[in-house]
Amino acid sequence: DYLRVNVGWPLRLARAFLEADVERRLFLFVSTVGVHGTLPGELPANEGTPYRPDGYYHASKALAEMKLKELSEEGLPLLVLRPTIMYGKHDRGFLKRLLDISRRLVLPVPPDVVIHLLDVSVMAEVVEACVRGKPRHQVLMVADEEPVGLLDLMAYLSGLVPGLRILRAPGKGMRLLSTFLRPLRRYGNLDLISGSWYYDVSRLKSALEVELANTLRGVRKYLWWYVGRGSRRS
Repeated sequence: DYLRVNVGWPLRLARAFLEADVERRLFLFVSTVGVHGTLPGELPANEGTPYRPDGYYHASKALAEMKLKELSEEGLPLLVLRPTIMYGKHDRGFLKRLLDISRRLVLPVPPDVVIHLLDVSVMAEVVEACVRGKPRHQVLMVADEEPVGLLDLMAYLSGLVPGLRILRAPGKGMRLLSTFLRPLRRYGNLDLISGSWYYDVSRLKSALEVELANTLRGVRKYLWWYVGRGSRRS
């Protein structure tokens, strides 16, 4: 399914786009920073960081990028966006799971881990800006203005949400535990809290007139969802 949806369908659409009698101004493909791996090999990762996908989803996105870049040599006006993990209304992924664990159990947080999230409303603005005027770049990393320490983020949230339980954990121990549990898919998020993942968004800022979010202020904006309506529907 990953190959069919993330590679086959975009390629069929791209070829149809090239063959159609339409203005070929922009072909926008939304990929993922995961093409560089859950934990990138270099920090901050940028548009030129080598591919290092570490799962079926990430690998399918990387393959799609490579195939679409081949079609760009035939005239496809390709623009690839690589968004990081997003937060916002209706999110039931990374941030919601962190809050759920820290409310129901205890969340171990290494003090040296730095992460880079993305406000979903900013992602929408980035897409709109690309449609209005195609940037001269072929690939753009998309994330908030700056990365944030995972411990800083959770400490900030604990001051806003009563009952969060956070345990300062040794980074080396978390990384060993993450490696040990990696074959068990249900523990996949341990990679995301055991090592750092952040990105260089300087090209995005120079290419588009979009105001990137401050993560702490952005997350606070959506707290009503994470601890209110969103939590009651989980």
